[in-house]
Amino acid sequence: MILNDDELRMYRDRFLCRLYRTAQGIVDRRFNRYDIFMATGIGAITDVHQATDEIVQSLQNYGFIHTIDNEQITLSMAGLAEAERVCE
Repeated sequence: MILNDDELRMYRDRFLCRLYRTAQGIVDRRFNRYDIFMATGIGAITDVHQATDEIVQSLQNYGFIHTIDNEQITLSMAGLAEAERVCE
């Protein structure tokens, strides 16, 4: 893992909020996980793919997103509720 627990928590929230805003609050819209990461503006990460995968895995473990394939993700209903809580 390249992200420590504090970084993972912080970046996970930023990623979820960016996905929520990009999806305009609509669940099941598909997005490229790496595009969402890049849209967060997190620039201090050297291994973007590894960091993105760690964030996506964490969000998936919480049930906040669904993965469609190696790159496509969607916001889940639980993710929508969490995003409304932390992003607004």
